[in-house]
Amino acid sequence: MSNRHETQKAEEAINQPHYRIYVPEEIGLAGKSIGEKEMQPFSISFFPKPIRWIGYMIAAFFVLVCVALAVLNIIF
Repeated sequence: MSNRHETQKAEEAINQPHYRIYVPEEIGLAGKSIGEKEMQPFSISFFPKPIRWIGYMIAAFFVLVCVALAVLNIIF
């Protein structure tokens, strides 16, 4: 039996190159010299739930406005 949770990624999958963010070598070396950690991939799931819901509502509003404008353009 594995100690890994069923949704947890395998260690070797996390270290694959397609999971890493491209950082130019000069910026990476400058960051290491001042002690910064490696950049993490962006994921909306790291935001708190209220912030995510606000973002979803804003996105839905823009989609609805675009659909409404398209429908009004066809009608008039």
